[in-house]
Amino acid sequence: MKPMKKIPFEIEINISQVPNRLCRFYQERIYDYHADGRVQYEWDRIRQSWILHHDPTIEQICGPCPLNLLQEPEGCKGELFDFEVFLNALSMVKNDSLLLQKNTLNCAFTDQETAELIQELENLHEHGRMINWPVAQVYHPDGSPVISENSFKSGNNVFFEWTGEDEENYFTSNRGYHIGICKEGIVLKKNFGETLPDTFLSLAKKGFRVVGQTITGKTVPVPLNQTKLPEWFPDDPEGDSELRFTELPISDVFRDIFDMIIAYGQTALSYYVGVNIFSKFYRRA
Repeated sequence: MKPMKKIPFEIEINISQVPNRLCRFYQERIYDYHADGRVQYEWDRIRQSWILHHDPTIEQICGPCPLNLLQEPEGCKGELFDFEVFLNALSMVKNDSLLLQKNTLNCAFTDQETAELIQELENLHEHGRMINWPVAQVYHPDGSPVISENSFKSGNNVFFEWTGEDEENYFTSNRGYHIGICKEGIVLKKNFGETLPDTFLSLAKKGFRVVGQTITGKTVPVPLNQTKLPEWFPDDPEGDSELRFTELPISDVFRDIFDMIIAYGQTALSYYVGVNIFSKFYRRA
């Protein structure tokens, strides 16, 4: 099984305004020029050498840096998982958010704006405990939520959130099926085939069978497609489990985004600078 691809977003501290940062010398020193005349800086060479040859130089530079929140190379930036979905949720619960007033593909926040953003998200995180958001969550056969060290979700729970869009969103697939979620429940689409007519409140896998409970109260066996049944738990796709449509507070659904923006913002403010949020695809273009 494989997850569906999403646009990756990152947040970074605006380190260009921190004059005494450890990487400054390498980021400003010209190493070479590309064939089209563009400058290649020493930092680019160091990063490439780490990626291709595991050269530890970048780790030695970034390791002791107080801006390195993730304690890894270039830990002054970090990925915002499911940020597009978070923006959709914001548009419904706080449509005057500072985040929605920016070009979120590539936006820079001053130190004052960063302070306002932190305050806004802290308030929303508290208020968000009372606002629920649809998700499809994985449970053990005994009814307890599945916990996975590979999950970036709140409490390492395994769930897939509704995107906030009218159309169903398919979040994982295998050779047989795409599994998606809409505002009303879970949907199944045969790979290279039609969408099943029912919307499900749950899908339960036991042995070599998957049975769904529909929103109309029917119990429906899910047929094999290209010799495969739906799979929704990456850690153990063949094991028994249940995928259940439910709701969670937005403060839990988007906990990682709240924590990342607030932590990076607070660190940035301690150096009197702001943060940048951008799409990695935009930066590559």
